[in-house]
Amino acid sequence: MADSHPADTGTPRNDRPGLFAQLRSLFQLRAYIKHVEKQLDARLVKHGELLTVLKAQQNEILELIGPRGLELRLRNIERATHNLLRAQHLGTRDLPMPQALLARRFGLLSQNDEDGILLALFDHIGTTNCRFVTIGAGTNGGNAGMLAYDCGWSGLMVDASEARIERIRDRFRQSRVVACAAWITRENVNDLLRENGIAGEIDLLDIDIDGIDYWIWHGIEAVTPRVVVVEYNASFGFERAVTVPYEARFDRHRTTEYRYYGASLRAFERLGSQRGYRLIAIEPRGVNAFFVRHDVANGLPALSLSSVGPRRDETSLFESCDRLHLPLVEV
Repeated sequence: MADSHPADTGTPRNDRPGLFAQLRSLFQLRAYIKHVEKQLDARLVKHGELLTVLKAQQNEILELIGPRGLELRLRNIERATHNLLRAQHLGTRDLPMPQALLARRFGLLSQNDEDGILLALFDHIGTTNCRFVTIGAGTNGGNAGMLAYDCGWSGLMVDASEARIERIRDRFRQSRVVACAAWITRENVNDLLRENGIAGEIDLLDIDIDGIDYWIWHGIEAVTPRVVVVEYNASFGFERAVTVPYEARFDRHRTTEYRYYGASLRAFERLGSQRGYRLIAIEPRGVNAFFVRHDVANGLPALSLSSVGPRRDETSLFESCDRLHLPLVEV
């Protein structure tokens, strides 16, 4: 009689307890993995909350230091340090012009250290009535801001933006400043000055509207400033005397060429000469030019443009104007 054998299940009976043990281990491992996942999720949530807090704090800091951030603040600190060192070591030296003015440059409210240059200039030529007009005042009062805020000058600040003028009124509320929101044109500028009590001789005229600046100075008759500061467009270079055509509603933001505005330095030099002014200095960052009336400080020499080097991108700007059919006026 044949032996009887159990059915073949593929797993010996004596191995089943080991299989159960392995299954238990797998279940325990699965439970452990779920436990670890919960802990990781909790930590991620905690870290996410921390990141949210840090992001909020970062935004607060950026809001306090302005949209251009910490880098701008550090650059300003570096510039201020250089200005202090320059004044310490060069401010008392007998330097030729315009170096004697530029050695004293610094900026409290101005953007490119014009405050120190103007202070040095008026120390050299003196003042009469300490009155000014700044057209394109922004929120800092333009190049007359420090003179009004710290030196007690009186005058008119004009800007096209009502919001910026409100900030001007708040900033200079304890100063002798009249702030006016207006879009300045060649047709209305003289009436605006006279309506605000500004006429005759003043010490400073400051023009910075990134547009028809040349034509505004060309049209001003209500005042005869002793000093004129204008923002020129260095992208036009120093060889050609060019300006954008006169257009009362000119707005540089309406063109795709952001450098298309204002006038070249040589154009302003020629206009100044026609109006009885000589160019005496430009600040090193290449933004503003300083003019003095011929009958003021006769010993103050004019600046020769032959001493000023070319700007690298001037050719590309003229090519861009040609390509985009943006007109220029030779003056």
